[in-house]
Amino acid sequence: MSRATEVYSREFAPSEIARIRSQVETKIHDLGSRLAGYSHHRLQGRSEYRLRVGDYRIIYEFD
Repeated sequence: MSRATEVYSREFAPSEIARIRSQVETKIHDLGSRLAGYSHHRLQGRSEYRLRVGDYRIIYEFD
């Protein structure tokens, strides 16, 4: 069984971002629930992966 740990940043709280917050949270929860079968996109030259939500990119890593 796959597991995911969600880590939130306080910097992700400005009012202009509040309108897409639910989209980001939905995408993160979707990723966590389907971690093994999700299409992960690794960042070039880095160990982290990216997840696009509109104009924003979520950077994550997993075991």
